[in-house]
Amino acid sequence: MTRKKNLKLLRSTQGDLETVANFLISRRALRLKAKQLKFDQKIAKKLEKQGRKEKKWNKKVEKKMEKKERKEKKFGRRNGDRNSNSNDDGVSFVSLKTKESWPSGVARLYLDGNNMLYVLSPIRSLVLKGKAKEAEAVLEALARKFADAMNLEHCTLVFDDTNKNVQEDRFVVCSARPSFATSDDALVDWCKGIDKPSLFITSDRELLKRLKECGTHVNIGKPKEWFRFVARVLSDKEVEDLDAWMAQWINDEMKMDIVASITKEIQNKLVV
Repeated sequence: MTRKKNLKLLRSTQGDLETVANFLISRRALRLKAKQLKFDQKIAKKLEKQGRKEKKWNKKVEKKMEKKERKEKKFGRRNGDRNSNSNDDGVSFVSLKTKESWPSGVARLYLDGNNMLYVLSPIRSLVLKGKAKEAEAVLEALARKFADAMNLEHCTLVFDDTNKNVQEDRFVVCSARPSFATSDDALVDWCKGIDKPSLFITSDRELLKRLKECGTHVNIGKPKEWFRFVARVLSDKEVEDLDAWMAQWINDEMKMDIVASITKEIQNKLVV
């Protein structure tokens, strides 16, 4: 309020400073309440809009997903979904069927990002819709929460080629290129330099053989079984429909991001 208006209020109250002060405080409280209401409405509208978008693109990509699944099965990209704990090349997989089945002594985790983008339909849908970066972000967020929940010594998520570059003591997201031609080469190179029990998540047949040659400290897990183990750890219960759980998890993460973004925006305006 301008100095002129303040003087006008003082004159109208015959110089009663307390009354003027209470009036100004009450008016500011009402304005803040109005901003908060507007903020809540904005969040509600964004979440409603996001829900409509999700329903729309779920229907749109359903046929593409089915076609993609057929191709994946044909070319062996979903070897990690088999019930057997070994593949045709004799590579053994660790069992992650219960919350207590995490390999003893394993505190380092390595994730073959590109190999994992097509395992669950909610993440695969993002890729099919041309939102590969968002799919990568989902894997990053999921891996980080899991690593924190398991108190892992180290977790690395690597893609063939990505703009993501997270370099922390206990958590890394990176691109294999330009140092390596593919994430397979990167994982094998890192594996050779590791002397601690480590778990590698991939279903790439060629990579499986190369990793197994690195030594007895190497443990290999199937992507889908790892996703189910993650769901079990983060939700603290058995998850029957893994795709449904992943879709809900992504939706909850998006809501949290929207709320955090708008909250920050409103707070900045209030400070100003």
